[in-house]
Amino acid sequence: MSQDKDDLHHEESQGVRAKEILNDDTFKKAVETLKETYLEEMIKTGIAEDEARKYLWMSYHTLGKVVANLEEVMTTGELAREQIKNIEKYS
Repeated sequence: MSQDKDDLHHEESQGVRAKEILNDDTFKKAVETLKETYLEEMIKTGIAEDEARKYLWMSYHTLGKVVANLEEVMTTGELAREQIKNIEKYS
């Protein structure tokens, strides 16, 4: 098997795992709970609590970036699966 095909299989398996994580009810609940907590705590900060607001804002957005990265890995894995099918079909 060529290195390219090995890489595609690796991307495919990572994509499958990312999809499993994104569809996991515990993961979904954790993300939802953390987002709600960060927003609630941000709203509760006082006018002089800039550092706390900044930390909460960064945490909220970092969580979104984690989810977005998993979605990207999942999509890449789906594309890799299609490429593997084409390689096998035309080889």
